[in-house]
Amino acid sequence: MTNKLQLTKGVRYMLLAVFLFSIMQLFVKILGDHIPSIQLVLFRALISASFSFYTIKQKKLSLWGNHKPLLLTRGLFGSLSLICFFYSLQNAPLGAVVTIVNVKPFLVLLFAMLLLGEKVEYPQWLFFLCSFLGILLIKKFDQNISLNVLLAILGAAIFASVAHICIRKLKGIDEPVTILFYFSIVTLPFALPFSIQSWIYPTWIEWVLIIGIGVFTHFAQLALTRAYQSEEVGTVSNIYYLGVVFALGYGYFFFDEKYTYQALGGILLVIVGIIANVLYKNYKQRNDKRTTQRVP
Repeated sequence: MTNKLQLTKGVRYMLLAVFLFSIMQLFVKILGDHIPSIQLVLFRALISASFSFYTIKQKKLSLWGNHKPLLLTRGLFGSLSLICFFYSLQNAPLGAVVTIVNVKPFLVLLFAMLLLGEKVEYPQWLFFLCSFLGILLIKKFDQNISLNVLLAILGAAIFASVAHICIRKLKGIDEPVTILFYFSIVTLPFALPFSIQSWIYPTWIEWVLIIGIGVFTHFAQLALTRAYQSEEVGTVSNIYYLGVVFALGYGYFFFDEKYTYQALGGILLVIVGIIANVLYKNYKQRNDKRTTQRVP
């Protein structure tokens, strides 16, 4: 018997996804002064579609998948979330956007209960509450955020929550790379017309960042998909709150955002909630395993 914290496969995938997403957010914010957000969405979709297409052909998988309606639904809601999120990142402080959008794991939890019938233990609700209170402490809502931007941020959270539930329901039906391929090709018809209208030619440095956005987002989405297909939604979604910590750090070092002791206390609450949830999940798994072994 060991008391060592063991990170499950789903948790490891989610940690990787959060980090890669944070790099993508940083690049989008840096490019916000010159390249329109919808153009970045288009480039991201093209790069991810190329990666996905190559992987599907290499693995000799079906290009169009099995559960086409659910794949299209995931692609639709994922696309709407991405468009709203990129727009928000370029029109509001990074820390504020990521803080507000991180109500998403809580929405995922609610949708998982309603649509998947997954059970959430009482202690996990407390851990979520701890992290959510930390979110509120880290950054108060910025009064300079316009109503349109606020609605876009909340829209990104809601659309992403539905997309994540679709990923969970596609477990065992379609491969993660197929889900990503649909996400990308559904995004293209939304982004292409608006990108043409507001097209700006990037510099070579901006091209490097744009390619980075596509690459990091593709592998982040792949890790996210595997996380939700490897673990119950209520366990891995809590880790999404770590994205706030990354955003606050990037804001401090790259955009001169300052944080108070109140914000530092909030960061601590977020981390405590995340670690407590992982520890509790590991404890439950070990306890259930011992109980099963006792059954004759």
